[in-house]
Amino acid sequence: EMFAWDQPLGKPPARSWEASIELGLNGTGGNTDTFNVQLGANFEQELPRSTYTLEVDYTNNSSGGVTTANRHLTESRYEWSFSEKSRWDLYVHGTLELDSFKAFDQRIATDMGLGYLLIENDLHELKGRAGGGVSREIGGPDNSWVPEAVLGLDYKRQISKRQKLTLTTDYYPAWEDFNDFRVKTKADWEILLDEAPKLSLKLSALNNYDSTPNGAEPNDLDYTAVLLWKY
Repeated sequence: EMFAWDQPLGKPPARSWEASIELGLNGTGGNTDTFNVQLGANFEQELPRSTYTLEVDYTNNSSGGVTTANRHLTESRYEWSFSEKSRWDLYVHGTLELDSFKAFDQRIATDMGLGYLLIENDLHELKGRAGGGVSREIGGPDNSWVPEAVLGLDYKRQISKRQKLTLTTDYYPAWEDFNDFRVKTKADWEILLDEAPKLSLKLSALNNYDSTPNGAEPNDLDYTAVLLWKY
């Protein structure tokens, strides 16, 4: 039965959660002094009928003593399956963005909707979702709440025992004008370096497109290489 409201949630496994921290540093000295830092933390809890994820990322780059990038992103998602074997789930999602070089001080957004597991096997997992929500750019030209639709895809590929690829994309068009939209696409490639301390190399690319940047560049592309430690 699709809606198994009366089913017991069941006991969670002895270890239902996993956390990780990320660190990336690079710099130069001499004719030009540069220093770049990338910090991150992730948390995931998976129970028989629900999954909760939390991701925090911070980037700060400087050149010649002048800050060239200063960004913070917090993102959380809660998914609740209709039953342990159902491919359908309800989700609630929220983000907080701060960027010193955008036309706003911070952007908050929240949305909810339905997700459906399209493909699931030992190598691939593909999930689609659709819903609606609101976003607000605080400290910018327009501080109002903007109702948005949401369409998204999550793809995971277990390349080998030591390598994993993750792709996520979300499309946020404004309900009032579909020419006003945001697109967020992220790709992560994890390569396990040492099994004992669960140390990995993580290569990431994050692309944010905003069709109404208010004088700033509409497209932002960030790419990083960090060490990832899971525990």
